[in-house]
Amino acid sequence: MSRKQGHIQRAIAAVFEASLAKNFTTRQLAALAYPGEAIERRHTNAVIRAIPSITPPLTACRVGTMGRLGWHHVWGRA
Repeated sequence: MSRKQGHIQRAIAAVFEASLAKNFTTRQLAALAYPGEAIERRHTNAVIRAIPSITPPLTACRVGTMGRLGWHHVWGRA
């Protein structure tokens, strides 16, 4: 039985279908899933919760960036 996907899952899937060779951060995916809204922690958390239910699955890696403190997730196709 297939589950109905919500608007966040559909928006994320559409982003990866449009640009297969690109990787996105959680914040970038949140901005694409919530256009015109100021991205807050609740938006990025919703994206992180939505990611496991997207088919085909996305893979995650944590990367550090030069000039910025800490790490962030980068999502892409397997």
